[in-house]
Amino acid sequence: MRQTWLWACVLTAIVGKTTQASQPDRSNEEQKITVTGSLIKQNDDDGPAPIFSISADDLARLGHTNLYDALIALTAQTGSLLEGDQFPNGFTSAAQALNLRGFGPGRTLVLVNGQRLALNPTPYQSESNFFNFAIIPTVAIERVDVLTDGASAIYGSDAIAGVINVILREEYDAHQLKLTYGDTQRGGGESFKLTGGNSFHNNKGTLTFGYQWEKRDPIFAEDRGYLLNVEPDLIPPTIGMFDLNLRQFVLPSADACEPHVARPVITNVGDFCTRGTRREENLRNKRDTLSLFSHGEISTQYGKWFADVLLWDSETEVRSFPLFWNGIVPNQNNEDTFVIREFSAEETGSQDKQFDEQALSIIAGFEGVASLFDYKATFSFSDYDSNRHLPLFRNQQIESFFPASEAIFDRYQPSDFDGVIGNSVSNANSKALSLSYWMSGEAFKVNGNNSRYAVIAEWNKTRYRIDIDDTSANFGWFGFGGSSGIGTRDRYALGAEWLLPLIKDSAIGDLELTLATRWDDYQDDSGVDNAKTWKASLQWKPTDDLSINAVHSTSFRAPDMHYLFANNTLYFTDVIDLFECINIGDNSFNACENNTDYLTNIPVEWAGNQELEEETGSTQTIGIFYNPDESLSMSLDYYQIELESQVGLQLESQYLLWESQCASGENYSTGESVDPSSEICIDANNRISRSNGVLELENSPVNRAFRKQSGVDLGVNWLYATNEAGSFGVDLQHSQILKTEIQQLTSEPSTYDGDFENSPRSGEVKSRTNLSLSWAINNWSTALSFYRKGSKVNFDGSSKLPAWTITNFILKNELDRHQDISLVIRNLTDKKPPIDTARINWPYYDRSQYDAVGLEWFLEYEVRY
Repeated sequence: MRQTWLWACVLTAIVGKTTQASQPDRSNEEQKITVTGSLIKQNDDDGPAPIFSISADDLARLGHTNLYDALIALTAQTGSLLEGDQFPNGFTSAAQALNLRGFGPGRTLVLVNGQRLALNPTPYQSESNFFNFAIIPTVAIERVDVLTDGASAIYGSDAIAGVINVILREEYDAHQLKLTYGDTQRGGGESFKLTGGNSFHNNKGTLTFGYQWEKRDPIFAEDRGYLLNVEPDLIPPTIGMFDLNLRQFVLPSADACEPHVARPVITNVGDFCTRGTRREENLRNKRDTLSLFSHGEISTQYGKWFADVLLWDSETEVRSFPLFWNGIVPNQNNEDTFVIREFSAEETGSQDKQFDEQALSIIAGFEGVASLFDYKATFSFSDYDSNRHLPLFRNQQIESFFPASEAIFDRYQPSDFDGVIGNSVSNANSKALSLSYWMSGEAFKVNGNNSRYAVIAEWNKTRYRIDIDDTSANFGWFGFGGSSGIGTRDRYALGAEWLLPLIKDSAIGDLELTLATRWDDYQDDSGVDNAKTWKASLQWKPTDDLSINAVHSTSFRAPDMHYLFANNTLYFTDVIDLFECINIGDNSFNACENNTDYLTNIPVEWAGNQELEEETGSTQTIGIFYNPDESLSMSLDYYQIELESQVGLQLESQYLLWESQCASGENYSTGESVDPSSEICIDANNRISRSNGVLELENSPVNRAFRKQSGVDLGVNWLYATNEAGSFGVDLQHSQILKTEIQQLTSEPSTYDGDFENSPRSGEVKSRTNLSLSWAINNWSTALSFYRKGSKVNFDGSSKLPAWTITNFILKNELDRHQDISLVIRNLTDKKPPIDTARINWPYYDRSQYDAVGLEWFLEYEVRY
């Protein structure tokens, strides 16, 4: 890695030493810019596609201390997030993902300066690839463009729910140094950040360097005492011995729990030891990161050379629930007894999960201007390493650890677990290499006005590899599976875009038609040979300040390489055993569908499927943009996104539903009869095995699902400046889901759900609203920002959780032109997450949507010289 970084610096230095010369004089032409979502350079960014931009100044003004905080606050971020800080037991607990519109993290394309970088090498939920926003330091960002529209006709695969394009900073006005100290009101989470950068100019060009170092302490459950007081009807046992004959927990003696920091609890079924809730688990992880970036450019007679380099190094420490074991152990009378045992870190030694990650990205090329067209040739290379170490029990050794069931109440020392505890190790890597050539210029005239065109040719090679230890590969750890795989994909693409000025009339206004098409050819072992997409956009400007836009686009997504090439993989999930509840327990489906008395944790095995085909989709948007003057702008967009043949593992609950219906001979949704010898029944029964009360499932990725969502986005921005009272600003953004339809299996009509937005399985919030009120006068500026998530269906669908609003506050004083100081407060009112009493697992709030960080404050000092 260090050698690669050295060569990157050499490349930047070479760019910085190229001889400077003048560019062709195009001063009489209108200044055209590159707009995200279009290949054509345009006069402004007021195009037909719905784009929302966040500048580096906006990040600070809205109280966001990093890029990810700003992105998860987007109103289009309605989907649930099942990995990251909130999920210490996840597969990618150190990563930062987005889920725009709820279509999944991998269905929003992420670009940096318009280029694809290496994806997180460990897949999301052990299944699909996604981009980790943690690798981009805030100090390197000029702005972020968010396109909430399908854009495969411009960028190719993955642009289903939109595109996020991070534009890197090119220069600093002065040498900058910023110190940031942060802490939380309720404890934990103390942080320190150092950022800075400088640009160097001479007659040969510009060279920019920046750096960011951040250290952040963890937040533990015990730091949020109100979560420890929330207890369900059945408190989980920490140490328990369940007598299979008596069907109850039993204590071998009245003082059996005393050697542990626990308390005996008498339940309606017997005695056991418990600590109650999870005191040691992370609510936010410990993280140390270092990021470096550089930008270099130099002008020549024909254009300019440029290069951008990003280097990121991160160490993350994750603490999940304690190591535990359950199984059958004979008691002193040699009778089989089911036992449950959790172990504290004082007994076993450290149980923390460690992530060590590095990423290097280089984007370089030449951008030129000819007499008739602009052109750009770009090379990009990205390399991402992720190494994970997780202490776990070895299956065979822990099964024979206890001589008798009563021994589970003994207290142990770390030396007792020599050979019993080991490290599950995962070494993952992903690479992306690409070459592209783009050109854009004026073409034939339409009604006396020049049309514009752009063409692009791309080659891209991606590779991923996940290596795991032998014990993981053989599923030899207790309660934990292995996930490994290796795959390579080459992609060739050709694309074109045309902008046709159909009408330019002072009475009617301007009417422009934009057409785009693209061909992508994939060289891998999947069922995707090539994909063709197209896009048509119509923009009518009856006046200079009013624009009406309509867009229709097709999109696609090539199957994730891990879905194609994964080796045998094991994971564990909670399901409701419908067969046991309905066919054995003789209950109705309505009484069993959400009956947590039959909730059980099952192992699921799966492997890659190279017969997968691409997902296909389409997007329609209609929007109005009104900008009467520089101080006011308003936009309203209606969108509809449709996705077919969605790739994924089949829902475990779906197989259990089919198993139960096939056994009873009835479709619970339609009342129709079910043939036990049908293809679905045979497949479900072959995948499910039951042995001695243990339920196991064999899964596989398939093109299975359909998803369609419609909604509206509203934006209002107003700025009012006065001579004496200063400047006032209002920024309002709102997204509302109108309807979400899904079909879990496109070949099975009974799996259609036309009201999925109101289902507890959706995980989404139906609306999000952001409101920022700002004021600036003289050397002072302040802003109050409100972030509201609308109501959400609770865990079992019996009611709705209330809306949740947090407030950010920032106060900034420019001490002089060289320095300023800021106070940033996140969650000013210390808003707690809404507790869901229907949840049976700690922490009893929906971690996929809310957090328990509470009030967090940052003090920043910046100096420029």
